[in-house]
Order: sequence, then C-alpha cells, then structure tokens
Amino acid sequence: MKAAEMLKAEVASLQEEEKKRSLQEELKLRDRTAQIKIQQQREEAARLKVEAELLSQYGQSKEKKSVREFSSKDCSVDCDQRR
Repeated sequence: MKAAEMLKAEVASLQEEEKKRSLQEELKLRDRTAQIKIQQQREEAARLKVEAELLSQYGQSKEKKSVREFSSKDCSVDCDQRR
C-alpha cells in the first residue's frame, strides 16, 4: 500500500509540474502577444505621424499655390487698369 501512495504522490507532483509548465508557457505567449501589439501600435503611430506631416505639407503647398494664383490674378487686374 505504501508503494501505491508513493505512486499517487509522484503522479500528483508530475501533474503539478506539468500545470506549472503549461501556465508558464501561456504567460510567455501572452507576453509575446502583448509585445507584438505594442510594436504594431508604435508602427501605426509612426505611420499616422508621417501621414499627418504629408497632409500638412500638402495643405501648405495648396495654400501657397492659391495665394500665388490670387496674387497673379491681382497683378493682372492691376496691370489691366494701368493700361
């Protein structure tokens, strides 16, 4: 009987070790998943920053173009009035 009890205790110990190993693996996977999500968020933030800068530059160039067009129209009106 003592052998049976020792065997049960050993099985229980092995089950606990397996459970612990399984939980550690799950924790590692969750950690890795979190790291990947953080990296994806950083990449998305960087992409959005570049996109915002490009849109800002586009808006500024469009503004400059409309000012130049307005100025050239204004000049042509002034030039026509001088004639």
